[in-house]
Amino acid sequence: MPENYIDLIYCDILYGTGRKFKDYQDLKADKNIILDFYTPRIKEMFRVLKQTGSIYIQCDYRINHWIRYLMDEIFGYENFRNEITWKRRSSANNVIKNSFLSNKDYIIFYSKSNINLFNTQYSYEKLNKSPYSKMDQNGDLYRECQIVSKTTNPLRTLIFSGKEYTNHYKWTQETLDKRIEEGYIITENSKGDLNYRIYLKDNKGKILDDIWDDVCFESRSIYDTQKPIELMERIIESSSKEGDIVADFFMGSGTTGEVAVKLGRKFIGCDIGEKACEITKERLEKVS
Repeated sequence: MPENYIDLIYCDILYGTGRKFKDYQDLKADKNIILDFYTPRIKEMFRVLKQTGSIYIQCDYRINHWIRYLMDEIFGYENFRNEITWKRRSSANNVIKNSFLSNKDYIIFYSKSNINLFNTQYSYEKLNKSPYSKMDQNGDLYRECQIVSKTTNPLRTLIFSGKEYTNHYKWTQETLDKRIEEGYIITENSKGDLNYRIYLKDNKGKILDDIWDDVCFESRSIYDTQKPIELMERIIESSSKEGDIVADFFMGSGTTGEVAVKLGRKFIGCDIGEKACEITKERLEKVS
């Protein structure tokens, strides 16, 4: 594969459980084994990733500290972006005698440089619709917010529709004019002051942070640890655009490929298991 070729890499790697699964043997959680196995692979991922590219490596507590060490060494500490904590299930019922339950994966996010593509994402949590109590002539719900901000801002005079308004506004005249050009609806309230409308349809929700507890693990018949489509949608939309190349070098059941193709990306994937390649090929044929 050429250098500087891939836009986004996601890998749900071997977790170091030491277990024998249906069609593959997992690695042991031994430092030397993990470093020997992943060092050449992560070096190759660095080589093929574009300067504007990003890489997400998913694992759990067993080896995440060793993977972070390797990523720092190969990609550079300065290119660390996030260690995302994904809560796999809404609850866990098993009991552990002498420790807390483990209910999370780590998604380690690095870029190749400081010019990586990134698109802000929003939580899947349901919006609180109660503040949006008013409806316009088109049937769209909205709420009104004051431009005034008590005494935390200096007194300003704004001109709107040929009339002067003086108060402790958080907007300048330049900001007001810009908002009007952008399509904001400005109104005069019952107190003779200025309000602006925020529509429910324009509210994308809460900006996503590095704790992801709004996408739950889904148990499927293909693989026990198959990742949910929503998780892959979030990662692919965060760090790529239509037409980009997405690669998964531990592709398993092919969820990354299916989502990438649905979102208009190109996909390159591989897996050591023949079954995984067959399953992925079938899934890709259905969405291509």
